Amino acid sequence: MNASQPVGDITVCGGGSIMVADAGGEDEVVGELAEEMEGAWGWFVAFGVLAIVLGMLAISLPLMAGLGIAMLLGWLLVFGGVARFVNAFSTRQEQGFGLRLILAVLRLVAGIVILARPAGGLAFLTIVLGVFFLTAGIAKISLSLQVKPLPNWGWMMFSGVTSLILALMILLRLPSSAAWVIGLLVGIEMLFAGWSSVMLGMAVRAAGRQTA
Repeated sequence: MNASQPVGDITVCGGGSIMVADAGGEDEVVGELAEEMEGAWGWFVAFGVLAIVLGMLAISLPLMAGLGIAMLLGWLLVFGGVARFVNAFSTRQEQGFGLRLILAVLRLVAGIVILARPAGGLAFLTIVLGVFFLTAGIAKISLSLQVKPLPNWGWMMFSGVTSLILALMILLRLPSSAAWVIGLLVGIEMLFAGWSSVMLGMAVRAAGRQTA
């Protein structure tokens, strides 16, 4: 028997090899997942709507959003510094106590400075973001040239050039770019995250109704 012959859900191939076809396996997995998440679809939608609203506010008020992010980072650094400080003294008998203490103090001081001057902290975050886009753009352009023989290598090049343009827009327009870059990008990210969460919640609800 050289040709493949289906027997129920089992296909006997040439040479005696056997393939088992599980036609409903994927549907069963989707159904089980929908049942597990059915009670949480409302939370997905609520979170998505909240994220969309906050994203629109961040886009319309990018400076306020950026300052809020800088303040949040400052508080995180302060709490992290205090926790590291306590941890350093609780393990002061172990090796590396001095280094842990210095790192804790640096975190604490950085957080206090950002809280005292959030505009300066926002400018610093903007510079970091600009350098990140610059580095990412150079890396993606270099990678696209290495994989140039492959299909669609131009999309990698396009992404790299876009990152370079964003980096130049941010870095060359400092300090004015600090007033809108962080808040705008965070707002856009929240919009996409909110929309995807709403769509996920509605998909879970629809799948749950189908399996009911």
